[in-house]
Formats: sequence, structure tokens, C-alpha cells
Amino acid sequence: MSDSWTERQEQYMEVAHNVCNVNRLSTKDGRFWRVVGWSLQVASFGRFTRQRFLEEFASTLGPIQAYPRDWREIPFELIVHEARHTQQFLLAGWFIPILGWCGRGCRVWAGLLPMALVYGLFPLPIFFAWGRFQLELDADCYAWRLALEQGWMSATEVRNRAKHRGAIVASWAYLKAWPKRWSVETYKKRAEQLIGAYEKVNVEARLSQ
Repeated sequence: MSDSWTERQEQYMEVAHNVCNVNRLSTKDGRFWRVVGWSLQVASFGRFTRQRFLEEFASTLGPIQAYPRDWREIPFELIVHEARHTQQFLLAGWFIPILGWCGRGCRVWAGLLPMALVYGLFPLPIFFAWGRFQLELDADCYAWRLALEQGWMSATEVRNRAKHRGAIVASWAYLKAWPKRWSVETYKKRAEQLIGAYEKVNVEARLSQ
């Protein structure tokens, strides 16, 4: 058994590039990520520690997906989730004149400012961060849809994951992005919609054979 996911990095890169071909995978080593973790600890009034950020969470900044080095493996659906965030950066980059129009390599970095405004501050940085909630929900739903299609997750696993993610996004890990009850209920509803659409396609496919 490998000691780190980095030994399978090429396989993970292939999964990421099937979603967005400007993705790069990295570890959460280095001063930059430690500073981000410290900033989140301060912003959460100590409720979300730097250690948890560095050891338990994946993060995406532009084209860079960063994972704790000590993880033995990364679920494919998480790779897809983070790659979806990079797609969001690409879309946001269109709103930056000149730089955002100079190709995907520039556009993904140009998206940093619009994404920071939407993800971090719209309409509030804490408790009612609708932009953050919606961007996370979009990335989760995109990943679960692909995971169902590829057989990485069952419908039951998607349902369980939706409840967990709804609670996490409403926690201090995401600076209380949205009220917990609303968050969990929205996640559960979207999961059921995805599962329903997936099962309908499967039934139609069987009937057409």
C-alpha cells in the first residue's frame, strides 16, 4: 500500500483533466497554505483550526488542487468536486477585461478576484454567504452526478454524503456559509433530484434495449 496519494498522482490528474484540463494537483505543504489555515482559524474565532484545514480538507485556488500529503488516496468524486471549482474560476475570469480574455491559462487566474468576491463576501462573509453556499452546492452536485454515472458512488452513498456536506458547509469549516437546517434540506433535495434523474435514464435505457 502506498504511503501517499502522490504516488498515484498521474491517475488523479487524468480524472481532473477529464473535467478541466488546466488543473494541477499539489500538496498542502508550504507557507502559503499554513497562512491560509491560520487566517481561517482567526476568521472562525478559533472554531476551525489551522490543523484541521491542513490535514482534513482539500482546497482549490485557480487551477491548483491542494491535498494533505498524508492522505493515502483521494476519492475520485472529490477530485471532480475540486475540478469543478476550477471551472468556476474559469467562468469568473471572463469578467476581467483583457487578462480574462487571453486564453484559459490566464483566465483561470483572472477568476481569482471575482471568485473571492462571490465566494468570500456575497452577500455576507459569514452566516449568510449565499455565493459560497451555491458554489459548493454546484461542485458537490456536479461530482455526485458523475460519480453515479461512473459507478464510484451508489445512490445511498450520495444521500449520506449530501446530509454530511450540508452540515459541513453550514459549519465553521466554511464560516457558517448558510443556516444548517436550510443547507441540509437543500442538499438532500438536490441529491434526490440527481438520483431521480439518474434512475430515470437507467430505466429508459433498459426499456430501449
